[in-house]
Formats: sequence, C-alpha cells, structure tokens
Amino acid sequence: MTSDAKQAEGERVPALAWLVLVAVVAFGAFLRVDGFDAQSLYGDEMHAAPRIAKGWTHGFDDVVGTFDRFGSHIGFPLAQLVAGEAFEPGVRAYRLPAVVAGIFGLLLLFPLARALVGWRAAWIATAALSLHPLHLYYSRFARPYTLVVLLGLCLALALHAVTRPERKPVRTALAGMLAIASGAALLYTHLSAAGLVAGVALASLFAAWHGRRRVVDLWLPIAIAVGIAALATALYAPAWEGGLRAYFESSSEGYALEERGDPSVLAMLALFGGTLTGGIALVVLTCVGAGALVRSKPRAGVMLALAVLGPVALLVVTRPPGGKDGGTFAYARYLIAALPFALVLAAHGLSTVVERVCAARRWSSALPVLAAGGAATLALALASPLLDAANRRGPFTNDYLAIRALAAFDAQAPAPGFYTRLANRDAPVTLVEFPVTGRARRLLRNYARTHGQRVLTGLFFPDRVTPATAMEVKEKDSLRILLNGPYVEITDRRLRRGRGPDYLILHRDLEAEIRRYSAFVADRWREGGAIGDDLFRSKPSPPTNAAQAKPKPKRQAPPRQKQTQAAGADETRSTARRLTKLYGKPIYSDDDIQVWELVGERE
Repeated sequence: MTSDAKQAEGERVPALAWLVLVAVVAFGAFLRVDGFDAQSLYGDEMHAAPRIAKGWTHGFDDVVGTFDRFGSHIGFPLAQLVAGEAFEPGVRAYRLPAVVAGIFGLLLLFPLARALVGWRAAWIATAALSLHPLHLYYSRFARPYTLVVLLGLCLALALHAVTRPERKPVRTALAGMLAIASGAALLYTHLSAAGLVAGVALASLFAAWHGRRRVVDLWLPIAIAVGIAALATALYAPAWEGGLRAYFESSSEGYALEERGDPSVLAMLALFGGTLTGGIALVVLTCVGAGALVRSKPRAGVMLALAVLGPVALLVVTRPPGGKDGGTFAYARYLIAALPFALVLAAHGLSTVVERVCAARRWSSALPVLAAGGAATLALALASPLLDAANRRGPFTNDYLAIRALAAFDAQAPAPGFYTRLANRDAPVTLVEFPVTGRARRLLRNYARTHGQRVLTGLFFPDRVTPATAMEVKEKDSLRILLNGPYVEITDRRLRRGRGPDYLILHRDLEAEIRRYSAFVADRWREGGAIGDDLFRSKPSPPTNAAQAKPKPKRQAPPRQKQTQAAGADETRSTARRLTKLYGKPIYSDDDIQVWELVGERE
C-alpha cells in the first residue's frame, strides 16, 4: 500500500512544501505572462483574428451564430470578445483568455489531485504542470487549449464531489450544476474535449456503482451526463446552419490522407515529456501510478485513468486533420486535456516507486518522494525554451520552437551587416521589420537573436488594390483594431514624428533570404543536433544509388510564377520610394535590406 493510500485527504501540508509550491506556481505564472503581448499573431492564431476584430466593433451576434471549424469553435472567441470589452481590444485581449485559463488551471490542479491521490503526488503534479513546455506554450497562444484543461479539471472535481459516498444534498446539488455547466462549456470550447467528457462521465458511473453496487445510485451521474449533452446542444443550436452542420458532414466523409498529417508517436512523447526520454518515463510512470491507484483507491484510479484514455481513444478513432508537416504538434494539442491527469498518475507512480525503495531500506519516504518529484520537474522545466527570455519576448518567438528547442534553428545564421552592428550598440533601439510573412518568422527570429534589440512587426494597408494586397485591403477595417502591442503601420504619422521605433527595415527579396536560411538550417541539421530533433522536421531521404544522387536539371519557372515574382519586386520598389519620400534616404542599403532612421517628420 502506498503512502497516498495511507494518508487522509486532510493531512496537513508542511509549511516548507507550501512555500516551494507557491514559488514554483508563481514562477510558472510569470512565464505565462512575460512578453505574451509582444508577440505578433502566428499560425492558427490568424484564423479567428478578423472574426474577433469584427466582433469587437460590431457585436457578438456573428460569433454566436458561426462555428469556426479551424479550431476556435465558439466558446473561446466569446471569451476573447469579453476580454476586449473589459480591456483595450488588441493582441493582449486576444490572448488573455488563454493566459488566465492557464494560470487558473495551475491553481485548480492541486486541490483536485490532493483529493484523489494525497498532497505529495498533488505537489509534484502541480509543480510539473506549472513548468510544462506544452502547457506553457498554449497559455501564451490565442487558442482554446488551456481553457479546455481548466474546464476539464472543473468537471473532474465536480463529478468527484458528486460521487463521494458521504455527500451532502446541498453540496451535491451545487456540484452537479457545476458538472453540467463545465461539461457543456468544455464541449462548447472544443469538440476534441468530447473524449475527456466521455471518459470522466464513465468514471463517475463506476464511482457511483462502486461500494454499495445499487442501480439507484446511478441516476445522478446519468442525469448529469444528459444535462451536459442537452446544454451543449442548446449552446450550439444557433450555429447549426452557420458551419456546424457542414463540419459534421465533412467529418463523416473522412479526410484525404495528405490532410491527416503524419504524426510521430515518438515525437509526441518528446513534446509531452520535454524530451524523448522524459516522454517514455511519463508513460511508464503513468501506467505504474494507474495500476497502484486502482488497487488502493479504485474510484480515484478509474477517474484519472479514463480522463487520460478518453482523449487518446477519441484521437485514435477520429484521426482529425493536422496538416502535412504539423501533424505531431496538432495531435499533441488535441491531447492536452489529458495532460494534468497523466501528470497526477505519473506523480503517484513516482511516489509509489520511491516509497517502495525506501520501505525496503526502512527509510522515511517523505523527503525522497518530494526530492524525486522536484528533480523530475526541474528536468521538465530545463527542456522548455521559454525559460530563456529570448524565446518569450519579441514578435517572432511564438512558433513551435517555443515548445521544442532545435539547435539547427538557434545557430546564428549569416545576417546583413546592419544587424551585426546593432549587436554592438550600448543603448537599446527598436526596429520595425517589413514585410513579414509566415514563412519568414524563423528567419527574422534568428536575426533578432543576432542583434538582441526590440522588434515590431510592420504592416501596410495600401489604398490601391492589387492582387498582392487585396486581402490586406479587404481586412483593413477589422484588423486595424489589432494595431497595438507588436504591430505598427509603416506609414503611421507617429513614425514620421520620430515617436517610438528608431529604425524601419524593408526586405528587398524576402523569399531569397528565406531560401538561404533554409539551406543554412539544412547544413546544421546534417552536422547533428540533440537526440530526437529529427522527429520534428521532415528531411529528404538519402539517395539509394548513384543514379538517384545525380542532380536534377533546373526547371524554368512557369510564366505565372515569373509574373508573381515581378509583381512582388515592383511592389517592393514602390514601397521603397514611398518610404524614401516619408523618411528621407536610407541610412543603410545592401542586396537584402534597406534601412530608414525614424528621426523626425519630413514633408
């Protein structure tokens, strides 16, 4: 029998343990907040941006009646709209619900885990979640995954209270209402949480049946499950014709293989464990903890085990699309609802192993258990790139490299001379980079690591519509509301008056720079990197014979591609002329960039 089984749920937590846990949680909260509003929107964050900006200016009706099949759904956008009403609309309000949900998830995990497995394992699990790279990243990212974690913890805590043998009528009624509200909100936030809802609901049936084994005791969990389904259906009803019907119809038809992505199980283990070794250890300890807990505390063990298995089973059955190259990261975020419950089981498993070793040697187990948990948490934390401030601040730091550090991307690439000059400046300056594309973010991130200065993302909403600028003009009115924090419009009058940024950088041929940087990364990749890095980047297979090794002749670019490249070059030259008229002659120019100093207004 483990120490957790021996301990009463109300056992006093030592003051020193409280102090350390509060410090770790506070540090985790700091990592979630520091610089989160200095990052420009990235990847999936861009999908819902026009929708939320429109909601801030025109009201909530469109959001309630529209289902976003790209992952935002409805519940999280509503939280973003409320944040924009409570605070200034913009990037900060856009990400704030994820930040708040991430922090409150840390605060809720300890009481739930303590009630299920005792304070020692709860202490380890809470510390681990506070510094977990995956949870840290999505706490700073404007998507609903940390809200899913928070609501999942609420649901589990409520159902645990409902199924307690010594429950009281008033408390049971309140817990039942909380379970219905949190379960429906969970589904309303993201449909991938259905696996968690189903798993915890089944566990509540087992908990109600266990002990007295009377059918009459099952009515309350069944009523709660029906209430969750009914409330979620009512919440989604206004959006049935606004995208929800089409979503279910397309899902029932299945997805093409190339849309599913090709997630790697080993890579997902590395994401959940910080490293591949950590991921394997997490799975082993989770299994050990589940086995030990089911024997000592069947209700708690089944609850935690099904909370982990539910999301995994749903993912295996549905296999949603995750993108050809991003399947591993997409699938990992679909499983994030199971993360806190897996950490609790793993913490209990670690406690079980350490205690048995101590019992064999007749040692006291309290300090060794906490020491082992602290060491595991520290190893997990050191795997997080977000411990480095350079990966938390700046507009180009919130891509997947903030979850998993890859040495090939962090190596200093050749950069224009202006950037290397900035690295030697004593006084800090602020730069505006323009243009910025999704493919350029890692290049610009590397430049920022070279010069170490503050960077803003430049935007340009032209008055004249061309094929290259049609989307910018179309979204001009709705996206202007996001022009704060890391964004600045390059023709803004405040720049002409020398307010704020010091230099404006125009990239002459960004695609050419990206190609050179990609070749640089590929060379560093061949030189080697951390174990497991190759799981996160698709590389061409080596040739199997001499004939395959021969270089293929270069193909001429099709006429349409040449026309697009020419149009892009014309737009760049036109922009350079306009910037020269606004800010005078560039102070620096080479084959890649032109730089203007923003020193005052010019006529």
